[in-house]
Formats: sequence, structure tokens, C-alpha cells
Amino acid sequence: MALFSATNLGYKSVNFAGSLRLGPNSQPKRIKTTQLLKNPRRLSLYYVNLLAIRVGRKVVAIPPSVFAFDHNTGAGTVFDSGTVFTILVKPVYVAVRDEVAGSCG
Repeated sequence: MALFSATNLGYKSVNFAGSLRLGPNSQPKRIKTTQLLKNPRRLSLYYVNLLAIRVGRKVVAIPPSVFAFDHNTGAGTVFDSGTVFTILVKPVYVAVRDEVAGSCG
């Protein structure tokens, strides 16, 4: 199994940067992994089987079907190691935004 970990700092950080670590010797001791999925119609993209998004300890109320991988249509959650940005479809963005705002008191 190939291992990687990605760390991205916010764009307002003084040290705006991220890192991508490859191989078993560069990984933290306790790491969780997930399989990268390939789409035969979109060979340049890697997908992940995203099940949920958490804000703090709370799972945001988003149906898992929103994230579902479909190799026939190209729908799903793309993992893009070339950017520090996360792009969400509008209903997911609104749910996450509202949960973040609500958790800030």
C-alpha cells in the first residue's frame, strides 16, 4: 500500500505552505489511510470515498449520497494535492458554513 499525508495551512498564515509526505518512513506513527479511487473517464483525477464532514466533534448533516463516487458520471469527491483550497458544492458549503458559524457562538 502506498502512503501519503498532506498538510495544508490556511492562506492567511504567515508561512503559507503545505507539505506532501510520501512513503512509510515519513508518516506519523498513528496514521489513518484511505484508498484512492480512479475513474476510467477522468484518468488525471483521484477520488476518495468521503463519508462525512465534521466541524469539531459534530458530523455535519449532509447525506452521504452527496459525496458518492460514480465512475460512470465522474461525480464524487476529488482529492487534489495541487491546491490548499477545498471546493464544495453549494449545499455542502452552506451546511459546513452554517455549522462553523454556529460553533463560534
